[in-house]
Amino acid sequence: MDVVGYLTPGEHDTAAEAGIGLPALRSAGARHDRPTRQVLGEDLLVALRPATYDEQQGTVHLGHVVLVMSSGAVLVRHEDGPDVDAVREVLRAYPHPPATPGWCDVLAATAWLVVQGYAEVLDRIDDDMREVESAVFGGAAEAPRRIYELSREVIALERATHPLVDVLEPLPEQAQRDSGRAGAQRLRAVAERARRVVDRVDALRAALSDILMVSASLVAQEQNERAAELAEIGVRQNEQVKRISAWAAILVVPTLVTGIYGMNFQHMPELGWRYGYPAVLGLMAALCVGLYVVFRRRGWL
Repeated sequence: MDVVGYLTPGEHDTAAEAGIGLPALRSAGARHDRPTRQVLGEDLLVALRPATYDEQQGTVHLGHVVLVMSSGAVLVRHEDGPDVDAVREVLRAYPHPPATPGWCDVLAATAWLVVQGYAEVLDRIDDDMREVESAVFGGAAEAPRRIYELSREVIALERATHPLVDVLEPLPEQAQRDSGRAGAQRLRAVAERARRVVDRVDALRAALSDILMVSASLVAQEQNERAAELAEIGVRQNEQVKRISAWAAILVVPTLVTGIYGMNFQHMPELGWRYGYPAVLGLMAALCVGLYVVFRRRGWL
């Protein structure tokens, strides 16, 4: 079986000569947002979404690989994914390389490269997640935003990995009929590894959700502590205002009386009375003491 690298419309003739039907060629040229499996006449189409991780931007980039398998050839169309040469290297690296690779061998090799790429992306995200954990407990302000960004990338990876299990799991039975036990085992091994990747993606998403909850709790706790500090400061300020207001009210009595008797008018009450001066002093003292007692009982002093 030939492995045909189909990259441009000009290679339609080459693929058609290899026995690949026109419906499969048209579907191979279309864009597939998720991994999918289609039976088009006598051809089998499998679309995969390989992933790479941009460490500088901290983002997941999804490529596009389409395999169309006929009785005589396998068409491989790729965008930012495993190319034909990489697939051939995996085929040659098998412990018992098939003399004539069947469609299941090519598909298993391509899917293995895609799943291996998922594992590498998950390793990078896991490293970033550990850094985010340290930032969360270190009180970094940008930690929640980074958690959200990582969660978004994990969701994108989830969309690429979850359908892959459903695409691969039914194929070993068909490979058993077409190519024998070895090809079926290779596909079954890749499907099992894809399932482990899916489980890891789910665990990573759950961990990011937990970290986001912890971050929200820490932020809420910090806000509560600041609110409590502000409330305490407000209480202390209120006590100070009460104390100042009480003393101001007490001191206004002698200030008012002395201000009135300091006007130097000729005819004022008690100016000619011998006991007028001590009487005024006693009145001022009594009023001040009375106000002091009142404010003291109300807790202002």
